[in-house]
Amino acid sequence: MSDPILFTLAAFALLAAPGPTNTLLATAGAARGGLSEWRLVLAAVTAYGVAIAGYRLVLAPFIAAMPAVGTTLKIAVALYLAWLAIRLWRSTTSLSRTSAGAREVFVATLLNPKGFVAALTLLPSGPDLPAYLAAFAVVVAAASTGWLLIGKGIAASVGERHGSLIPRVASLALLGFVGTLAASALG
Repeated sequence: MSDPILFTLAAFALLAAPGPTNTLLATAGAARGGLSEWRLVLAAVTAYGVAIAGYRLVLAPFIAAMPAVGTTLKIAVALYLAWLAIRLWRSTTSLSRTSAGAREVFVATLLNPKGFVAALTLLPSGPDLPAYLAAFAVVVAAASTGWLLIGKGIAASVGERHGSLIPRVASLALLGFVGTLAASALG
């Protein structure tokens, strides 16, 4: 995609859509107050950068040569997200202890299929690639910040009395993504 405005809109639409990373960011925003979690935004930006480089340089050619690798990767991502969902579900005693840290956001983002879509369909090749990567990083930061604030707003609206519901809902959302990935891998 070589039009900068169209690229920015498409990148924002992709990154603002609900997904594993955004679920974890919203949960962290609910637990710890939104903008104070700049480490999570940095983790998401860094993970997308690593994922895009890995997809473009290594995985895309490898998957093209051996399609079973793509299926195996989808199953591995689904298993990781299932583990994360179980962890969120079981630890509802304290919202601040259930939310994801930078490591979980980094891994979930690294494995997020949105990175693959960005690497192989959104980002152009050629001399303009560094500028598009920088723009993509800004969009990742904006979308991540937005999800932290959404989480903060949800926590404010449900209050402490129902705060334990937030990780449970996040857990169910992650399981929905697990189902989608598993269906994609098996079907």
